[in-house]
Amino acid sequence: MEFSREKAKKAQVREYKTIQPKESLNNTLSKAKITISNYLGGKYFFTVDEVVQNKNIVKLVESKHSRNSVLPGESDIKDGLVIMIL
Repeated sequence: MEFSREKAKKAQVREYKTIQPKESLNNTLSKAKITISNYLGGKYFFTVDEVVQNKNIVKLVESKHSRNSVLPGESDIKDGLVIMIL
């Protein structure tokens, strides 16, 4: 479990540093790292593409792109849904 979590944390750091030109967003250029811990001590490392704050409301924006189709792939959609649910 420790090995897996360390790999996930490193992936979060890589994603945070990566700039995807097709995922550029309108409001800001701020990416954010989010780490969620559950009651069993598990940690889940996520990166969102944009954070927008308006007074006391914080919006986490996830952007997906596809090179050859109108919609993103199934794995990108699942990833976005998991982040939205959490």
